[in-house]
Amino acid sequence: MENRRHARKSRTGCFNCKSRKIKCSEAKPACDACQGRSLCCIYPSKAQIQNRRRKIPRRNDDVISQLTLVPPGATPGLFRAADFQHFHHFLMVAYPHLPFDSAGAWTCEIPQLAHQYEPLLHAVISLGASHFGLITSEVAETSDAVLHRGLALNGLRTMMAKGHYSNIELDVMLGICYSLTLQSGYMKDCLNDFVTMIRGCALITEQIMMRDVPSSVFCLNPENHVQTMLQALQNAPSLDSELLDEGVRSIRAFGYLLKQGSQRRFHHALLQTLLDLQISGLAGYLSFPKVYIVLFTMDEASFRGFMADNNHLTGILFAYFAALLVLMQPYLAHEIPERLSMYQIFGATHGWLDSIHHRLPVSMRGYIKWPFGITRAFQLNHRALGKDVWVDPLGVNLCE
Repeated sequence: MENRRHARKSRTGCFNCKSRKIKCSEAKPACDACQGRSLCCIYPSKAQIQNRRRKIPRRNDDVISQLTLVPPGATPGLFRAADFQHFHHFLMVAYPHLPFDSAGAWTCEIPQLAHQYEPLLHAVISLGASHFGLITSEVAETSDAVLHRGLALNGLRTMMAKGHYSNIELDVMLGICYSLTLQSGYMKDCLNDFVTMIRGCALITEQIMMRDVPSSVFCLNPENHVQTMLQALQNAPSLDSELLDEGVRSIRAFGYLLKQGSQRRFHHALLQTLLDLQISGLAGYLSFPKVYIVLFTMDEASFRGFMADNNHLTGILFAYFAALLVLMQPYLAHEIPERLSMYQIFGATHGWLDSIHHRLPVSMRGYIKWPFGITRAFQLNHRALGKDVWVDPLGVNLCE
């Protein structure tokens, strides 16, 4: 048999090439493979490279070697070879960046818990498949992601229906919610799921923090998060004042239509964030969490009415929420590790706006002209310039 010479394994190639198991040209700022496929090229950090060269065992490698993919009692025939690849991709690249300072939980504790709790395993595989499909443009991965997402959601509902949870069950449910939140952000038709999962993260976190025993998995210390971001954003640049002025005028233009208390509170939080962004990027960043607070402080009946399919005013509010996610990127980027792409996380926002635009009556579409233009500019600038974060859309036509 002919002896094959294997190329020396690259430890400094980009994450996309590693995921696809191909040789990376390691060209900067983007390798040849990523340029050819119009992908966002992200390289490992210096610390990650140094750890590999010192041959320090990585926690996620240890986990993979200790676990079989299929948990005891799992549905027979449900898991396939591709699921192991997506599980591995989750551990290497795609795991969530939140809760803050919890990377170790995602690469060690969560994989072990996924071996015991099938809904968590489905959530992990779903996120890994979605991210892998995003960076490789493979349709099959999207189908796998949707399948496992549905199974994870069904399992989450079953767990939540119990009403009483152990500490570890709360950690498992929080892991499911965070995984599906990030996965929803990768999908153009999952805005409602994204919002619902955000609410789930907050409600479960609240339950954990009300107990005397802290989470044994995640680091849930919002004060550390805030202090770290305060230091990072001290000299953060401000956004274009004319752009923000137009946003304030635009969101105020439909406020008189809002009748539900939940809608008025959500509208106020969005408006206040835009007003604070006019002061400084730091002020806007500190104001933005109030938008999420409105979502998780609604009672269940109010939230169902707020999220109803025929609630066009909520759709308009969500358009501004999506636009704010885009505008906040220069500040949120300080929370995103190098392994993840800002555009990948928020690239679906224009798809969200497009869906809202088509569902709205023609007479109401003018109310979302400003947010539609924001998300469209983000999309076009990424395609034309490869920008991974927000740049001002001056010169870009807003929706007609």
